[in-house]
Amino acid sequence: MKKQQEKQTKGIYLLLGENEIDKSEFLNKLIHDFSYNRNVEKVVINALDDFSVDNFIATVRYSSLFVPYRIVILENFDKMPNKSDKEKLVSFLREFRNDNTLVIILSSLTPSRFDRLISDTIQEVGVVKTFWKVFEFNLHNYVSEVLSKNGIEPSKELVELIIARNGQNMSGIAEDIKYLRSYFQANEYVYADKALELLSQKSGESGIFDLIGAIVKGDKYKAILVLNQLFEKGEEPFGFGNILFSQVRKIVKLRKFIDSNLSEEEICKKVGISSFEFKNLRRIVQNMDSRRIKTLLRFVVEFEKAMRSADDTIKLATIEKFIINSL
Repeated sequence: MKKQQEKQTKGIYLLLGENEIDKSEFLNKLIHDFSYNRNVEKVVINALDDFSVDNFIATVRYSSLFVPYRIVILENFDKMPNKSDKEKLVSFLREFRNDNTLVIILSSLTPSRFDRLISDTIQEVGVVKTFWKVFEFNLHNYVSEVLSKNGIEPSKELVELIIARNGQNMSGIAEDIKYLRSYFQANEYVYADKALELLSQKSGESGIFDLIGAIVKGDKYKAILVLNQLFEKGEEPFGFGNILFSQVRKIVKLRKFIDSNLSEEEICKKVGISSFEFKNLRRIVQNMDSRRIKTLLRFVVEFEKAMRSADDTIKLATIEKFIINSL
């Protein structure tokens, strides 16, 4: 069994595609299988950091007297080398034979965009595998499945928050799920409410609640302060913009039920929110009137317009101007 396991992980692998979640899972299995019961040195080369084909070849060829097995990972190999370097790389790949070294090349490119000669050469001596992007129509199911595989309860609210933060950015989705998993103990099952609260804090959603609350109260100074804090924290505008739009939609829906005789649980189901969101949004909704609703909706529109600028300074200035003139 051990020999069969070793045979499966010998040679060179080229892992293509934008689906970083499945790619990462496959990569980890490769590393685990090759490293099983061995003393292994792992070397990671980032093609974005002064990469050269000569250095890559030298790194792969290097052998140590103290560590007999090596894994060499070349990541972010999206920019193809020039003609002479490509010929050098292809020649090396064709001749490379070393059962003690596993070479893994990672690229976000699809097969049609990756260099055909390099991929065909690797296919001859190793394995080429593509991890296709998950399309939007089944993204919810996909995120739900990955959460379940990682021992995290895949509630609708949690799945939607992860997608709102990342869109179809598979690296971002993978990072969020890894963050949730690593925060809790390895064998602990993570319930959705805990994961949702943790990820909400990470995403700055508590800041979004504060921003919305300040706008509803007409507190322009606090609104500008919170807005600047969100930008200073390095939050991705696309991410917290999506969360902002999502929360405003929920606020509008929540207003219809807040004075009803329904229980908190019933309202949460109708609006599609968690108890964590309910507590934050109820506090905001209780201070709202029709005029503030209109101001909030106009703010969302202006925010969306501001996000079209490529310059974060202009984005921030545009939103601040609206707050000053409207609150």
